[in-house]
Amino acid sequence: MKKSKKILYPFVTIILPILLISIAVIWLSSFFELNDYNGNGFLIRLSEITFNHPRKVACIILFLILLSGIRLLNKNKEYAPTDIYGNYPVFVYYIAWLLLGYKKVNLKMKPIPLQFQLLNINALKCYDDTEYSEKHYKYKVTHKGKLDKNTKQINIIVSDTYTIDFDKLPKSVVDNYTINIDREDGKGIRTSSTELIEIIIKEVQNSKKYCKNFNLFLSTPATTNKRIFCQVFQTGLRDKFILNIYQQDNENNFKFKDKPITIKC
Repeated sequence: MKKSKKILYPFVTIILPILLISIAVIWLSSFFELNDYNGNGFLIRLSEITFNHPRKVACIILFLILLSGIRLLNKNKEYAPTDIYGNYPVFVYYIAWLLLGYKKVNLKMKPIPLQFQLLNINALKCYDDTEYSEKHYKYKVTHKGKLDKNTKQINIIVSDTYTIDFDKLPKSVVDNYTINIDREDGKGIRTSSTELIEIIIKEVQNSKKYCKNFNLFLSTPATTNKRIFCQVFQTGLRDKFILNIYQQDNENNFKFKDKPITIKC
């Protein structure tokens, strides 16, 4: 049931409204006629503005009016609510925002790479209503490899909610300089840690003079991911960070997929 709802959701929320608007526009435009305006000494020959046919003008005007009405209805609505797993391509969310006026997205129940893409749109209200534990945990930081001016990419592994094994990473990145941040206890418990964010900030600041291209391998909840993006990497393109966010494949023993989602921030 949930699977079919997930498949139908973009059709019901995007394709169907646009289709209905188009049908209504075509029907309503049949009653449209442009007449000249003559008043107060002004003559506006609207009848000559035909675009080969006055109904084309009517279609454009009516489409924009009806679309504006839909956008007004959607402005306080959330797109892809958390009763379905919203792993749609980011362009679906982009269309929902740009064309149909949706303003809010709950990052919960969205894949981690998609969370970063949604945050990067920078026009959606992205939030997370997950209830987190208030417990505080310690983190251990280790480094692998050599960091210098020849470094092309840096791996950041954050084992927070659960442990990420190094052998789960794609073979193409295993030789990179790696920053490994591991929560020392409390695995399986979702928490939003200020200490973790401070550690990531420190590690990025120390390494960005050598390399600004980061591969992210994360087992972090949505609120933490939002803080990582907003507090660590979103600098208005000043630092020109490149983020490659990798997704684990639950059909392949949770190994990370070879191809990441890449964003610039």
